[in-house]
Amino acid sequence: MQIIWNPGRSLGNLATQQDPRQHWILHPEEFDPERIDKENPNSAAILAFLFSFELRDSFLAFRKEFEPGESPLIPAQLGSGRVVLFPAVKEAHLAEPDVTIVGFARFGLIGEMLGFLKGLKGNNTFYSSGVPIEGELAFAPYPPQPMVGDYTGPVHVIIDTEIAFANSRFLDDADHTRIAMFWDMGARIDPADPVVLGRYLNAARIEALRTSFDQSGNVDEWALYAQYDAGAYGPESRQRLPAASGHGTHVIDLFTGEPANTAGGHRDIPIVAVSLPQWAVDATHGFFLFWFVKLVYDWIETWPLDDLKPQVNFSFGGIAGPHDGTGALEQLFDTAINNGTVSAVSIPAGNSFDSYTHAAFTAADLAQPQSLEWNIQPDDGTESFLQIWLPECRSVDAEPNIQLSLMTPFGLQEIFLDNVYGVREMLLGSQALARVYLICQPFSLGGPPRSVFLVAVRHTDRDKTRFLFDRGFPDLAGGWTVTVSAKHLEPDHRVELWIERDDVLPRARTGARQSYFTAPKYVIPNGSPTHSKVTNAGTISDMATGEKTIVTAGYVRSMLQPSGYSGEGFEDPFRHPPTAAAIADDSRIFRGVLAAGTFSGSTTAMAGTSAASAIAARVVAGLVNGGVVPTRNAVKGVASAQDPRPFPDTKPINPVFGTYHDGLPPRSRVGWGCLKTGWTRMERFVPRT
Repeated sequence: MQIIWNPGRSLGNLATQQDPRQHWILHPEEFDPERIDKENPNSAAILAFLFSFELRDSFLAFRKEFEPGESPLIPAQLGSGRVVLFPAVKEAHLAEPDVTIVGFARFGLIGEMLGFLKGLKGNNTFYSSGVPIEGELAFAPYPPQPMVGDYTGPVHVIIDTEIAFANSRFLDDADHTRIAMFWDMGARIDPADPVVLGRYLNAARIEALRTSFDQSGNVDEWALYAQYDAGAYGPESRQRLPAASGHGTHVIDLFTGEPANTAGGHRDIPIVAVSLPQWAVDATHGFFLFWFVKLVYDWIETWPLDDLKPQVNFSFGGIAGPHDGTGALEQLFDTAINNGTVSAVSIPAGNSFDSYTHAAFTAADLAQPQSLEWNIQPDDGTESFLQIWLPECRSVDAEPNIQLSLMTPFGLQEIFLDNVYGVREMLLGSQALARVYLICQPFSLGGPPRSVFLVAVRHTDRDKTRFLFDRGFPDLAGGWTVTVSAKHLEPDHRVELWIERDDVLPRARTGARQSYFTAPKYVIPNGSPTHSKVTNAGTISDMATGEKTIVTAGYVRSMLQPSGYSGEGFEDPFRHPPTAAAIADDSRIFRGVLAAGTFSGSTTAMAGTSAASAIAARVVAGLVNGGVVPTRNAVKGVASAQDPRPFPDTKPINPVFGTYHDGLPPRSRVGWGCLKTGWTRMERFVPRT
């Protein structure tokens, strides 16, 4: 059977209302709201949607139309009824002129919701989340303010995964838990205390669990988590058994796990721990986290905190995206800081410095066609995505300016133009093997429109099943030749290519394998390779180019050099550097930072800018306790004072040793200096003085 590219089709209304990654993964067929459920396998799936209403009255009318009826619990696997679930929000959140809120609905309601939205006043729309919700949903309000006890500092919210809420590292001097509230978003609803998604454990319930499994002063945590999981998770869930380490456990311990008598200790800071749904975390490119993080911010807005605005640490990152501050999470973070919902947001710079996943072409480059080889790996259990960001949207009536050519590993070539919007599919009979989208306005909460080509390729692992695809297609593995040319670009315009993150997460069963660009490798002793358009510059996380967030790079404590993986800002023009760097590795031999493992008394070393972000979050807490507003500039000031070395803005790396010749890394790697905290949670050696 012959493999061909079809002529293409328009995305219609969904061109600006649904990210093509969601369309690719969830619903390869045309949207047809007239289909009945048995003919539409995904119509019963419940998804999170972001609804945006220009007017408060429009939101209220929409909610009234689709509000659930008498049944408060809606099993996601059934998708019963004509229902959109909305978490309760404060009246102040519904102020004109704009209401943006998360709701949950059946996938098959898209056509009906679109039709109703068009009849409302104002500019109203929604964005789909893509990943079906596991478990159940409840139409229930958020609980009251989750703090317990008398606290002298602000709340710190850690949004993460794999959080061991009963670990003894999270106790205060009186052996009471400092976790004021634990929101397990992936859990099944507790019928006795229903919340819209997952379940809550407050401090009293955590302490009751610890007490019930206490054995002469030692808590049987295996039995504790086994009992909790039996009620919170079903046999078909993606919840994984506890391992030696848990990402969120490690992050929380790095933030507040030090002894009370340690200088700068913060044992009095209450922790609100949020564990994201595992199915969203396992979507390796990270895009499907936004809606759940938005729910956390909506929840925070209901807290009566007065002047004690919470800090937030979000130790996640991505590779692809516009990298111009208009990403959905970036705008969410900036908005939350600007409107006073939170005082600071700490995020990592990313771990993609040397991943060969970014390339850039200037206007001068594209005077001639430029080609790259995109390598998709065999036995990859998840789809591969490549984004090609163009400087502006092209009118459909204008002559095409930028041309994209794709050549598959088996020799099939096709050309795509920057004024033909919609989607084209590479088909083997009726099976979609790959898709190329061109859209003008990608998913974003604002910002100037830009065109982006998104190339989506089916997984290559024959033994894996992904949504509607029964198995992967091995022939798609290998080198895809990507050629870009332009008739004319302004001198300052660039075409940026980013490969989506697709590396396998710890213990996830996706079988993901990272695709990459072929680029010259360093050859010793000949030094650096010939110039390549595959560059380390711009490898900072796609969540780290907003205006207000505190972005933390990682450095090696023994060398005061950037960790080899720590992402870099853009060098030409110089923009989006990290705010500062924090310890991510003790040395090149002792990788990572020691902190608590899942079970009390255990330790593990975790490398990465996620750990550095948690340490920087502790510095932020110190600023707050000292009465300093925790802005990005305040953290820059701390870094500059602790590490006054005269950093250049940008600088080429020594290709032989992977460091910088005179010991001075550029600001594009470490920001305004290395935060010399003088500690990690549990040191493996005494720092040199």
